[in-house]
Amino acid sequence: MSQAITEEADEVAVKQQALDSIHERLAAGDPKITPAKLAEAESDLRFAVAQRDARERAAVKRAAAERQAQLDQLRARLGEFSQQELDEALEAVRAAVGAYLTVAGRARDRLSDIRDELAPFATLPEVSQNTARDGVSGVRIGDVAVLQPRVQIALSGVLLPLLKQHTPRGRISLDNPPD
Repeated sequence: MSQAITEEADEVAVKQQALDSIHERLAAGDPKITPAKLAEAESDLRFAVAQRDARERAAVKRAAAERQAQLDQLRARLGEFSQQELDEALEAVRAAVGAYLTVAGRARDRLSDIRDELAPFATLPEVSQNTARDGVSGVRIGDVAVLQPRVQIALSGVLLPLLKQHTPRGRISLDNPPD
């Protein structure tokens, strides 16, 4: 495309030189220069300019059409994006976390009730209502031990590895997300 435009620009320059030459010869009094030759040179120059301009406009139109086609393709791809699908997935996560918190709350309440009922048996060696590892409280009767649910640690243990796996950028934080 640019080669054609360059060739046409060269053609315009050649036609302009031919017309300038005719003007110089006419000014010098050359009898071979006729009105027809002058008109032909002017016509050739106008045609070369018109042809160059038409091709430049066509090139601009083609480039605009290509850009529009690219925009249309991007618009179509954007139209395929489903915010609703993301919203539904997030709602499923909320429901799952809500269900976990409900179960953990019931477990904490049952454990508290058992702990209260065990108070009279606290002196027996097989009964323990103490703080276990990492400051987690729990209840033990013989070989059965139940720790109080640690909701935040459990959820962090699930969410952080998933975020690290699916987030290509550096730091992961639930307190101050980078997104």
